[in-house]
Amino acid sequence: MRRVPASASRWRSLPRAGLFVSLLLACGAALAGAPVKDPNVFELDGNAHDQAPAGDDWELIAPDGTGGNALRGVFITDSVTGDDKIFHGGGSKDVRDISQWGATTGEPPDKNDIEHAYAAAYNVGGDLVIYFGLDRFSTDGDSAMGFWFFKNNIGTTATGFSGVHAVGDILVTSDNVTGGTVSVINVFKWVGGQNPLQLLASSTTGGGSTDGAGVFCLTNTYACAIRNATAQPVPASWGGYTFKGAGAVNDFPPFAFYEGGVNISALLGGSETPCFSSFMAMTRTSASETAQLKDFALGAFPLCGISVGKACVVDADSPKINSDGESIHTKFNIPITNTGVGTVYDLSIEEDTALPGSFATSCHVSSPIVSGNMSTDGAVAVLASLGAGATSNIIVECDSKANPLVNSVTARAKSTQAQANRDLSASHTTGSGETCAVQPDPAIIVTKECAPSTGAPTGVKLKVGGGFEVCVNISVKNDSVESLKSVSITDNHIGALLTGGTLTPGQTVTYNNQCYTATNADGNETNPAEAAFSDEVNVSGVGAISGEPVGDPALPEATATCKLCPCSGPSCAP
Repeated sequence: MRRVPASASRWRSLPRAGLFVSLLLACGAALAGAPVKDPNVFELDGNAHDQAPAGDDWELIAPDGTGGNALRGVFITDSVTGDDKIFHGGGSKDVRDISQWGATTGEPPDKNDIEHAYAAAYNVGGDLVIYFGLDRFSTDGDSAMGFWFFKNNIGTTATGFSGVHAVGDILVTSDNVTGGTVSVINVFKWVGGQNPLQLLASSTTGGGSTDGAGVFCLTNTYACAIRNATAQPVPASWGGYTFKGAGAVNDFPPFAFYEGGVNISALLGGSETPCFSSFMAMTRTSASETAQLKDFALGAFPLCGISVGKACVVDADSPKINSDGESIHTKFNIPITNTGVGTVYDLSIEEDTALPGSFATSCHVSSPIVSGNMSTDGAVAVLASLGAGATSNIIVECDSKANPLVNSVTARAKSTQAQANRDLSASHTTGSGETCAVQPDPAIIVTKECAPSTGAPTGVKLKVGGGFEVCVNISVKNDSVESLKSVSITDNHIGALLTGGTLTPGQTVTYNNQCYTATNADGNETNPAEAAFSDEVNVSGVGAISGEPVGDPALPEATATCKLCPCSGPSCAP
């Protein structure tokens, strides 16, 4: 029986990233290389148990561990049943591009069957030092292994892999000879071309030695590895470990556990530290770069990255209705954070300004000062560089008919100065707690008065043939900061004066000398001194931004009462 499948990959962003904010790994400055074997950083001691001194161990990096002090950590649980993803075909070799590697579902030889794989990155005196390891299902025979650190995101397909090599990918190969210590370490850099692997360091050419604790290191101390020569406890954070023929066990049998480390910065000789995205542990027929590949465990290992946010800024000018009364001016703070281990370059942002419907939006960057508006999905450069762990706040100002404006922003950056295109990106859509809206109150002032004229000082005069002509002046003013749409003005005697109109903020429309014919005075009054004529005007409309009707629940109105005869004498009301 083989172990039940787990097939899981986990990476984490671990605490204390602030340790490297001022230590820019990608500055290109050549530093004295930090030795890989440093127990105060990581316990390279042939077991996974965290113990004195203060350095991390795999017990902390595993899924149920506390996380340790790594900048990034990944822990992969690989299936050891017949549904394991394994290499397939003769093209699966390190000297060929990933697109030529084959993969299938199957079962590798027991001695090559990976059960767990892990990696963790650290800043050690300005150097990027990566530790890595794996444990096997069986120790029945020799087994070599390799560890790839890819700059591109690499995944699997039904018959192979997605993604390709990038110049700067790093490969570490080593041996795992039953009954012996580690004695071979090779470190390669992918450069492409006819001879795609450049040897950076090797125990074959540069020598190495094993110390009293069983740790084998290159002479330059920039790469080291060790196996467990004796049974070692499986940490509880592992989630279990199964060994061939024994089932679930509490200890790694001798030579089942392997770990190593490499100082990437030192081996690259001061060139820019690469931004890795994926990690792969694999078993192979030998430590040679031309060896046939067997099993693999693949997971995300993003050492470079950015994050972006977006939130409304509330001040005297934001959010604020524009003078057109239909659009809103809003400021947004867009924090961009470098979440990786090295400086990123040529940062830009893109606003999603293509909103559906009529909510047209235009945006521009106001801080830092950037010329030109942001077109739909058009990148606007905002920063030349951003150091590891640093955050820069970008202020963007937008004008939109949306209230509130909810859209997305995308930040992009280059992982290295030499990168042709911005290869890092992050997006954020404003949430409910990150937006702000205006709340205008649509209002209208309606005025109606009698329209005096020659021969009709009260606005009312007798008509030849009978009846009365009553004339009034009407004015309607938009007394709000938003435009009013679908405005209708109707007089109960004159009829419709305006239908479906628009009033901008503060706009007044007037209708002077609007006359109608009345047959009788109010209440059929026949006394000329008391006869009066009343009519009413009603106004309706909807706020262009608020969508609220004016005068809700009662429509705005005004009434004018015009008398037939002017009042005079002491009895007249003022």
